[in-house]
Amino acid sequence: HVFWDMETRMYPALLAQHPDIAEGATAYRQRLLPGAEAYAAAGGWQGARFPWESASTGDEQTPTWADTGKYEIHVTADVALAQWQYYQATGDEQWLADKAWPVLEAAADFWASRATRADDGSYHIDDVIAPDEYAVRVDDNVYTNVAAASALRIATAAAKTLGRTPDARWSTVADGI
Repeated sequence: HVFWDMETRMYPALLAQHPDIAEGATAYRQRLLPGAEAYAAAGGWQGARFPWESASTGDEQTPTWADTGKYEIHVTADVALAQWQYYQATGDEQWLADKAWPVLEAAADFWASRATRADDGSYHIDDVIAPDEYAVRVDDNVYTNVAAASALRIATAAAKTLGRTPDARWSTVADGI
């Protein structure tokens, strides 16, 4: 099984020392994008939601008794960050366009649909489990919010790099979180 630790804790060292292995990690998530899109849709959201505990099928593998699979949603942002880091390390715009862009766009669409707008115009990501897993079902967890805003900004930067028009919601939500 693959957890979010792959992208957040292990990936930077792999990218620096073994870029071929790092590319395999990003390819794993790219290959499982259809499953992540189905997972987001099942929750009523747009884009792609990568499971907290993943396997070869791409669907959530967390045991049903553990709430982490249901509420620890920051993994989608962690996946986007790793995709962007690989592009930054290689500068391979063709790879960005063909491989990473679908993941980045889908991750941004997830966060834009998952965040809720308050009356004052701010955006909130509520009812999550934080990476420390002792903060259970909290609203506006700092790590989740920063990661989501980063994923939205990464997708905007990738769109601009590729000469595409980024979805205006991405910047609006990122700035409002």
